[in-house]
Amino acid sequence: MIGRLPLKLVAPLTDWKDHYSTSAWHVRVEPDRKNGLMKRSAVDALQLRSIDHLRFIRKLGDASPDLLRDVLVAVALVIEYPL
Repeated sequence: MIGRLPLKLVAPLTDWKDHYSTSAWHVRVEPDRKNGLMKRSAVDALQLRSIDHLRFIRKLGDASPDLLRDVLVAVALVIEYPL
């Protein structure tokens, strides 16, 4: 939760497209057993949004520390936070 609000900040996943490789806000994710994905995907850090925690019905998988770091870098670039 963010403070007292029952919200979580999320970045959506979408199908990976080769032209995303030139976008700093798209982070490529390879499917594996840990993350539960079935196909190559992309985290779209440009489309961050707040979601009510009740909308999270089931957990599909876990993000690796390396993926979380890459997403954090992409979000920092989107909000122009100096690294």
